[in-house]
Amino acid sequence: MRLNDVAPDGASTRVTVGLLNLTHRDSHEDAAALEPGRPYEVVVELDDIAHAFPAGHRIAVSLSTTYWPIAWPSPELATLTLSCGECRLVLPMRPPRPEDEQLRAFDPPVSGAQTPVTDHPAPPGHPRRVTRDLLSGRMSVDFPRWTHAREIHAIGQTHRSAGHVRYTITDGDPLSAEVTTDYSVTIERPDAVIGHVSHGRMTCDAQDFIIEMTLEITEDGAVVLRRDWHERIPRDHV
Repeated sequence: MRLNDVAPDGASTRVTVGLLNLTHRDSHEDAAALEPGRPYEVVVELDDIAHAFPAGHRIAVSLSTTYWPIAWPSPELATLTLSCGECRLVLPMRPPRPEDEQLRAFDPPVSGAQTPVTDHPAPPGHPRRVTRDLLSGRMSVDFPRWTHAREIHAIGQTHRSAGHVRYTITDGDPLSAEVTTDYSVTIERPDAVIGHVSHGRMTCDAQDFIIEMTLEITEDGAVVLRRDWHERIPRDHV
């Protein structure tokens, strides 16, 4: 569920969002399956936020059965039917008060001095983009993550990092959802160069989430630790 602020010219701004696995409609501790065709009354809580809708603006509510890649899709496609006459949106309101005029402005934020650093040219990263194959319906979302090269003078270290996350899914096939991660981190110290490289992949079938992961730690180019994971986690109403 998403709440938008729509201006008179049609421009829309997302205000807040709320997610609810409907099998958790009564309790997060005791999930219960839904019975197709049976009506249910549910409450979807939106994330807290302070927002004022200007005069002339409209409030738009968007509902969907999936919100990929923010939330993992259910194993089967679902259709929701709303009884709009029984739906309502409850928003907290704080009307203006006369004493508001007497409130002083907030003080500047208090923070410590920034540690002196030097930013160097970062390693080349993957572009941030969304691609969609119109023939197959396959969609990919690419996110570069934590790509930087920074020298921290106070401790005599230089940190280099490059990361990439890709989310893919095919329209109409929730079991095709997949996330892959690739990270590389190097810490250059006067006494050693420490490296971290990891590759991860998460997929699913109707019963389980499937996690595959490799991690390699190096010191001065030599591998000092390597681990591999391959786990299946029951979906349990997810």
